[in-house]
Amino acid sequence: MMGKILVLSDIHYPLPESELFEDIIFKENPDKVFLLGDNIDNYGTNYDLLDLYKEFIERFSVIFPLEKTAIILGDNDYQGDKRIIKYINSLKKLNDDAFTYTYKNLFLFHGNIENGNHAMEFLGKYAGLAMKVINKTLLPELLMKRIRSMYNIEKDKIALAGHIHYLGRVNGGVFCGTLNTKPIIYKEKDSLGYVLIEADNDIITYNNIIAKHL
Repeated sequence: MMGKILVLSDIHYPLPESELFEDIIFKENPDKVFLLGDNIDNYGTNYDLLDLYKEFIERFSVIFPLEKTAIILGDNDYQGDKRIIKYINSLKKLNDDAFTYTYKNLFLFHGNIENGNHAMEFLGKYAGLAMKVINKTLLPELLMKRIRSMYNIEKDKIALAGHIHYLGRVNGGVFCGTLNTKPIIYKEKDSLGYVLIEADNDIITYNNIIAKHL
């Protein structure tokens, strides 16, 4: 029996509301937790990136064991700092690769396929209106298609991603939301939340994956 998996993406600790991750873990009482990247955010602060990551991991590990956790790095986590990769790889966690994780027929990746660390600010400034006028799933659909192509993901696998602060299913996978209340592209009703996975067999279907809106 697989049990319950909690997927948290784009926590952006220590921004306001990011500490909801603790309440969510207590509420859902999962068997495993997958952290899908952008777990921390030091933009506009005086925090050293590594010190901030250690603070986050310390708080997380008090309430949930790291050996039952997959930790994926996003663009806000890494920022080209190799100290972060070394630190994450030193932890006793589920995934060996700090940037991807394959579990059963799931493929997990943060979703930052573009160059540079500030693509989300660009998208928020120039794509926000387009997302309101056009189908709001346009960006998630395009990003998911690109992710599947980049990693040559087999058709029978479901991809889980974050990065764009969208919560919901698209063709080829699921975007896993955010705990960041600052709107970038999507309103809170389309972004705030997390994903639960519950299945009793080795093959996970979309029916086993539930988007939980906050």
